[in-house]
Amino acid sequence: MGVPDFTFQPDLFKKEEPKPAVIADQFLKILRATAEAPNEALPDIVLDEDYRSTFLNLTRNLAPTGKTFEQIEIRSAEGATPITLVPAVRSSIRQAIQRARRAKTEVTEFREVTLHGVLRAVHLDEDWLEVTVGKEHIKIVEAGEAIDDVIGPMVNRPVIIEIVIDHRNRRLFRDIEPEE
Repeated sequence: MGVPDFTFQPDLFKKEEPKPAVIADQFLKILRATAEAPNEALPDIVLDEDYRSTFLNLTRNLAPTGKTFEQIEIRSAEGATPITLVPAVRSSIRQAIQRARRAKTEVTEFREVTLHGVLRAVHLDEDWLEVTVGKEHIKIVEAGEAIDDVIGPMVNRPVIIEIVIDHRNRRLFRDIEPEE
């Protein structure tokens, strides 16, 4: 049996479900492409740009910074070549995320800023989050789907957040990761 095509939403109530081994193989294929060739191989496997962004963010957040541990190795039960995540992988994924966001941005006049602070609040309905930097509370807008997929576990923890400040002085979300 070949690897199924995961580029479409399968029928939820179909009697024929994917086998766990097929799901695990596809997950490892996506993880390997994300870690080793996020700009080349990943778009061929994950066609949807939003899903690619989510995989990039989750893998980047899984990869070590080098402060607590140096590497994490992920392998299948079948003994395929393991995937090793190290700080350099985290860095290359961060660069891929930044390139994708810059290419996608519609803001013509902006200033890029990196903030180091504590994620204090998230508002799902109004699409904003708040970071405390020192004693200043900074509201950041247009967080989009990242709130649902990535940000929740970071509340009340130190984070590094990339924003752009547009010509109207709005702080627009671009990226966030835990600060170890």
